[in-house]
Amino acid sequence: MDYRRLTLITLFAGLIGWLAIYILAHYTFIGIFVAPLFTIAPYASLLFAIIMFFMTRKWLSVERLLAVLLLLPILLSIVIPQVNHQINLYKTPTDTLIRSYFESVYFSQRHVIDLSDPLVEYNDQNKTMQLNIKLVPELFLQYMKTWEMRNIESRSDDAFARYIMNNLELLFIRWPKEINQYTLKPERIIVHAYWGNEWLMEVHCQKIKKEYVIIPPYPKLSLIEENAQVYLSVQRDDTFQKIKMFDSQEASFEIKIDLKVN
Repeated sequence: MDYRRLTLITLFAGLIGWLAIYILAHYTFIGIFVAPLFTIAPYASLLFAIIMFFMTRKWLSVERLLAVLLLLPILLSIVIPQVNHQINLYKTPTDTLIRSYFESVYFSQRHVIDLSDPLVEYNDQNKTMQLNIKLVPELFLQYMKTWEMRNIESRSDDAFARYIMNNLELLFIRWPKEINQYTLKPERIIVHAYWGNEWLMEVHCQKIKKEYVIIPPYPKLSLIEENAQVYLSVQRDDTFQKIKMFDSQEASFEIKIDLKVN
């Protein structure tokens, strides 16, 4: 039996099969069912490419031609997408790009954020991106109260308030800081945070070593519950503004939770 011929035919047939599935995955849902193939096959193909390359000393040989072709899986599925991603990181951020980011990180409850335009305003002169993040109060509170009902028996008196503030910190601080996954074009990011149409605060971030770090002036936002009412308290310079969130249905507790900014 001609094992050399059999090996070449098998590897070539496997390569053609992978390319066919790769093309189909871009136009159908088949990619969902063959995800492991796209994880393992490129590295296996690279290994066989190395083996084929060193099987002969002839440069113009079938083995070395096949070795070059066997590099296609790792180029198409890993190298080229990664290069494109690095290029796209330094393109001017758009509403569509930033919208897709927030939809991915807050997928299950993305409707609690108003992602309509203008979501992004980019100043190319000073390389500053302004993000306008608006919460939809009714939907946000509905989402928060769903969690409250699920944890009503085990939670402490201030657990619900802390849960609300943790989510505000996610939306207004942590997710904007982690936007370096989608763009590295801005040197600075300024987040304009809104509760509905009510402006809450600004959050300032600076790019340092390809990461966005929050810098002064730090936002001063607190959730306060008193006299069976819950509201957000915003400090701007020496002035305070209260924005009512909802009426508490439980016994009145004196609770104050500050927004985390680190």
